Amino acid sequence: VLCWGLAVRKTGSTTRSIYPKEDAYVDVLLEYVEGEETDLFWRTEVTSTQTLNDGPLNGYHGVSIFTSSANVNFNRFSHSLGLSSWPGSNRYSYYEAMPFTNTLCGIKYLLDRDGNHYNTDYNRLVASSGEVKLLENEAYISLGFMTDAALEGFLSTGSTADPISDQNVMFQLATGIGEPLYTPIEHSDTKASEGCSISANGSSFSYSTKDIGEEGEFRVAYAIPSDGLYCATSSKATGTSEVKVYCNGELLVTRNIKARSLFSLGNLQEGDELELVYEVEKDKSSSFTLEVAVMDNAVFDAGMEALSDEPWVLTEFSDTRIVGSIEAKEDGFFYTSIPYEPGWSAYVDGTEVTLAESYDPKSEDVKITDAVIAFPLSAGSHTVELKYEAPGLKLGLIISGSCLLIFGLLIILLRKKPVLLPDKYSREEYDYVPVEIPEEEPAEEDLTIEEEPSFLEEFDYETLLEEFSENIPEEPLEEAIMEPLESPDQDIPEELPDK
Repeated sequence: VLCWGLAVRKTGSTTRSIYPKEDAYVDVLLEYVEGEETDLFWRTEVTSTQTLNDGPLNGYHGVSIFTSSANVNFNRFSHSLGLSSWPGSNRYSYYEAMPFTNTLCGIKYLLDRDGNHYNTDYNRLVASSGEVKLLENEAYISLGFMTDAALEGFLSTGSTADPISDQNVMFQLATGIGEPLYTPIEHSDTKASEGCSISANGSSFSYSTKDIGEEGEFRVAYAIPSDGLYCATSSKATGTSEVKVYCNGELLVTRNIKARSLFSLGNLQEGDELELVYEVEKDKSSSFTLEVAVMDNAVFDAGMEALSDEPWVLTEFSDTRIVGSIEAKEDGFFYTSIPYEPGWSAYVDGTEVTLAESYDPKSEDVKITDAVIAFPLSAGSHTVELKYEAPGLKLGLIISGSCLLIFGLLIILLRKKPVLLPDKYSREEYDYVPVEIPEEEPAEEDLTIEEEPSFLEEFDYETLLEEFSENIPEEPLEEAIMEPLESPDQDIPEELPDK
């Protein structure tokens, strides 16, 4: 991983026993889902992330991820989906979001490990293990489904995207329903700690802690006008990285706001007092944007009725190939929650269709067709097949195979042939040559040692053979020793040759 301009201010510590969090209970619930599910693929997420890679840590298909290969186009588009996204840092993260976000992301299950789940309208409690609860998203459709053709024209403006406004537009384009999905509410009051200042202009708030020389606190209050499912989105405030949400004086949840996201506040009642609190470092002066909105359940239910009757039913699933059938009632737009990546190809009834025609990773504005796998689809019964092959895979295999072949040929052509020294006399010829051993060893002073003695130069084997030829048995020595004597009078050599 290449880190550019990374600075560590301070680090904490953790223990193996709590990492990942509540893993034993989570494993039980995940195994329960595996046993009950009939779908080939679905996504699971946690209501509050522990790390950006909770999915790989806990062993489920999720949304949050931190990887150097994160697609920058989907990263920018994920702002409109309500995810907390950092395109420059190769990461995006899910915090408990609204039902429409869960539908667009293909999330079927949520794991609540903190007891901070408040959306009871569309998340149904399925099971629990220890303190961990398993929730099913009742607004789940499939990995892909049909929408109105107008959704093809949606454009996300990247880092400047407003998730509440963008999801209102996406919902209207996808369903054809004109009423807004979310209705923002106005704040009722603002407060600042002593010596600090805060001012409001619509949903934009300016603040300062420069006059007190210490940390300041800012509160933005809302009087809840009606019962309903509420959400909030906040941009980053200089000097803090989180916002605390209180309802009637009780802490509901703390959310990370390093990157803007759309997070659920749960079901609130008319007359509730909602406060969002920012604790800002000293000597800071800046502004942030904060919006709180209520979802219209009736509008959402009508939209779900229009979308959920045309799901993509999977029949085959693997990492590089997905096949499914779909019944399109009319010409429309086929949407999937699969992030687009160069290398994907799509086939409808065996015929390839074009994907991501305007794909440009350098563009800040991203079309929906350049962020996820999606394309127009005509009415009727279709088999949709998606395949993935890493760009350059075939060329890489050809180059690698050619290099291996050349390397093998070089080994054959350049290897040294063994050099055999001439063997004038075989072992059998001189193994049986008797050599006289002198009775007494000569004294050291009588020995003459050459600087480079050579055994081959000191001895003449031809002379030795002639001198001792009469002592060499006519038959091999081993046979002569092993055969019994023919008669008791047979002559036995006084000395046997010394091998």
